[in-house]
Amino acid sequence: MVVLLQLPNDRGGAEQLDFLGTIQEANADRGLVAVVLLPGPEVESGEEPGGGPEGDAPGETASDSDEASSSGSDGGGDFAPVRSGLKTGLVPEGSPWGPAGGSRALVVGPSGELLGSCELPGEEDEVYELFSAALLRYPAPSLASPLPEELSAAGTLYFGGEWAKARKAAAKVAKRMARKDPEVAARGDALVRVIDGFERDLFVAFTEAEGGGYSSMEQLATIAAAAQRGFPRSKLAKFAKDTPDRLARAGALSGFSSISSWILASEYVELLEERPPLFPVVVDSKSKRFAKELSSLLARTSNYGGNLTRRVQSLLTRYEAAKATR
Repeated sequence: MVVLLQLPNDRGGAEQLDFLGTIQEANADRGLVAVVLLPGPEVESGEEPGGGPEGDAPGETASDSDEASSSGSDGGGDFAPVRSGLKTGLVPEGSPWGPAGGSRALVVGPSGELLGSCELPGEEDEVYELFSAALLRYPAPSLASPLPEELSAAGTLYFGGEWAKARKAAAKVAKRMARKDPEVAARGDALVRVIDGFERDLFVAFTEAEGGGYSSMEQLATIAAAAQRGFPRSKLAKFAKDTPDRLARAGALSGFSSISSWILASEYVELLEERPPLFPVVVDSKSKRFAKELSSLLARTSNYGGNLTRRVQSLLTRYEAAKATR
């Protein structure tokens, strides 16, 4: 997941930087990447800027290295990193990812899709909504380039985690456009192949996680939830649904309760859907309720140990530290 902050220049924007810094601090445990985008050199002749709604993030348009942003050697001016802990990227002039329109926050989902952008200051709540929606998405393979308009509905389903529906929609477009527009039809067929491959890879990842013991239970529960939501009538979904029965039998044979660990991990994965976007560094009524639910879960994980217990304990420790500084 990536949150991008577009700034017109590197002088000012303290309120916007504080906003991005708080999001990054609160979600460091989720692997969030926070990047500040500043104006860079002009796009060279013939270069095609990329990106677009539900398309690719500006991975080839902006550099996210501090060295590139601070040296000024690329002709983009003397831009020093604007805030410790935040990556800084230079965006070529003329790129649709450029900050020429003022300060904005953009939320990029786990598959490289742009969920939307919001003006700052003024639309912070909208950023939180986009961010929360992105966190609920399971990462699927990124697409090579934005989909054509005819496949936009299939793309929305794909990035939203409804992969079986996306495959059906893409196949339908490919068939309809086979003679009318072979290029669009080819993109539809390509999306079908991507989804087919992803389903196979998800099955492999699931079986590997199931054999990984306590340390893989959270991953197993995450994949199971995504599979049942994204491929509801597939062999994978049925296999995921039967997981408790298999683990119960395995636990009886091996002398430890795999099923208990699975139940706790599943509860944690489900609970994450309610996690406030700024938990644990911001203390409010929603954070208080979430911390109470985490504490209840922690009390039931203490006998099992492993990564889940440490992760929950770390979140609660950080939340208590935030409460102490209020």
